[in-house]
Amino acid sequence: MLAQGIPFIHAGQESLGTKGGNDNSYNSAVEVNEINWERVKQNKDLVDYFKQLVNLRKGQSVFRQNDYASIARTIKVLSSGTNGIFAFEYDTKGQKMYVAFNVNDKIAK
Repeated sequence: MLAQGIPFIHAGQESLGTKGGNDNSYNSAVEVNEINWERVKQNKDLVDYFKQLVNLRKGQSVFRQNDYASIARTIKVLSSGTNGIFAFEYDTKGQKMYVAFNVNDKIAK
């Protein structure tokens, strides 16, 4: 949601849905592919967070650039991920926005 390109959220991902590790569930049983509405209720805070990310993306054009030249002009990589942190800065029209992804299993400072 905070990177360039078209975001793809598969039905149920926003509520921690899983297909039990099945990477191609096209021909799987309904139980594998159905949305678990109980999980949606249990993970309401995460579902709400996804909604906030959708609204942030809609409200900030910097996340919806559609050509390489625009992206290259506005993005600066701050951390390339070697330490488990990938961080970058968007700078457009004097407005800066910082985004960081932590792929470690611990909180980073």
